[in-house]
Amino acid sequence: MEILDLSSVEAVAHVPQHLAALLKQGQKAHIRLQSVPEKVFEASLVHIAVEADAANSTIEAAFHVANPGILLRPGMK
Repeated sequence: MEILDLSSVEAVAHVPQHLAALLKQGQKAHIRLQSVPEKVFEASLVHIAVEADAANSTIEAAFHVANPGILLRPGMK
């Protein structure tokens, strides 16, 4: 059995390299998902990858996302 606290989750975004300079740790963001299109989630940038993904020219950015109502689940897009 695994018990998860889903009151907040981590969302990962792949940001185009040319926008990477605009990312700042702690920066606030609004996140929307295809699975819950009517809802906008408040988020905070917690990690910016050091290395770019050469295959798709992006930088991975991780966000802490408040999840009131537990609408977000692991693996959602």
